[in-house]
Amino acid sequence: AATAKGVLRQTPNGIAIDTNATGPYASRASVQGVVTGPNAAVDFNVAIANLSALVDKVSGPLEVTGSARKQGSAWRVDTNANGPSGTQARVAGLVNDNGTLNLDINGSAPLGLSRPFIAPRNLQGLARFDLAVNGPAALSSLSGTIRATDASLTAPNLRAAIRNITANVQLGRNRANLDITGSPVNGGQIRIGGGVTLTGSLPADISVGLRDVVLIDPRLYR
Repeated sequence: AATAKGVLRQTPNGIAIDTNATGPYASRASVQGVVTGPNAAVDFNVAIANLSALVDKVSGPLEVTGSARKQGSAWRVDTNANGPSGTQARVAGLVNDNGTLNLDINGSAPLGLSRPFIAPRNLQGLARFDLAVNGPAALSSLSGTIRATDASLTAPNLRAAIRNITANVQLGRNRANLDITGSPVNGGQIRIGGGVTLTGSLPADISVGLRDVVLIDPRLYR
């Protein structure tokens, strides 16, 4: 159950609130500021003790702090989020009264968060993202770049490991275009290029190039 305590009062600029709330899964939130009128402005903080209560297989705390200011008929937001394993993100821009968005989203996240989804494979490194959402709150409005350098992948069930992975993923128009290179630990280089459409059955057009790649099974071949 959720509970809230605070003060609600009428001011010359509009209705002002100063509220603290607690909710399920040890979550808590606070909101302070003026919520009505042309000069509405609020500051907020939301914290969840363990994100696994909301997102399956992802554990760790999440805290979101920020502000929202009325700008004409829209709200200008500036929000910072800190999540599991050092994940960081900033979201800034406009939320229009018709529901459309004009937001910039940038930050970083450890690739190790993928481990529960790809086990027994293990991906390590840091992904940095610089994204924008322009239009309705839909995948088609998302564009930008996700980059990673010096990442590594181990696949023990395939007896394979790749290091020095550099990835550049361009997002836009419901599509992810890939440019990925890496070095297998036994020698050679792998390059992956092409794209994946992120809707429907996820149709892909991907090419994989292998150059001087060494494959080893100690009992059988090199």
